[in-house]
Amino acid sequence: MKAAKIMSTAHGHNLSYVFASLELPTQAAIESEFLEASGEQLAPLLAECSDYFIQARYAYEQIGGSYDLTGIRTLAKGLLDAVKAYGTKNP
Repeated sequence: MKAAKIMSTAHGHNLSYVFASLELPTQAAIESEFLEASGEQLAPLLAECSDYFIQARYAYEQIGGSYDLTGIRTLAKGLLDAVKAYGTKNP
């Protein structure tokens, strides 16, 4: 796989916002690959896990709260598989 091109507009902690800042064809391809790899829709998991990084990193500032580890694991594995598949199909 060739080196990835970093898109300066895709940054931050809000996963839905980061994903929305990708080019539309890239979004569509990743959503399709994600569904194929995981059997799940990507958008709901992005929304559900959107602030997990902030909440986990700054846990000492939180008062209570919980995380759906199944959701974040599905999201992480599905994205990894989807991006690999997309990169393999688009060298």
